[in-house]
Amino acid sequence: MEMPTLKVFIFDMDGTLVDSKLNFDAMREELGFPEGVPLLEHIDEIRGSVSEDEINHYFDVIHRHEKEGALASELMPGVQEFLEFLGEKNIKTAVLTRNNREVTDLTFQKWQMSFTRVLSRDCVTKQKPHPEGLLKISEELGVSPSECVYIGDFSFDLEAAKNAAMKAIL
Repeated sequence: MEMPTLKVFIFDMDGTLVDSKLNFDAMREELGFPEGVPLLEHIDEIRGSVSEDEINHYFDVIHRHEKEGALASELMPGVQEFLEFLGEKNIKTAVLTRNNREVTDLTFQKWQMSFTRVLSRDCVTKQKPHPEGLLKISEELGVSPSECVYIGDFSFDLEAAKNAAMKAIL
């Protein structure tokens, strides 16, 4: 069986392309969330048992931290060279991130990065590890999931790629 050619490299943003030094423990503490819970999933869990104003407050706190992180972000070693290499090979690049669109755009403006397609948490109804975002990118770019690889730094990234039937690199 022949291996399919990789036509699209999809990246997670924070911890993969850039280090925004987000302190999730500090966010949980400020929000009053239990230790170790994923923030977005916890908000989904408690939605309905707290007011919409509280939900909005949670997202405001997360957004403030993410924006500070974008401004303080540092490019991960080798990213620029790897993106240039992929460009020279005419391989499409995309991003799927759990950050919001404003923060994602701010980060990529700071580092002068551009991608064929970028999906933030605002662009999908289900977050990683659900495969929705990866499958949406694959479909929009007209390639099968087997022709894509997802590169990330967290177990959610590996799970999302597996759930989308894509290759994954941690």
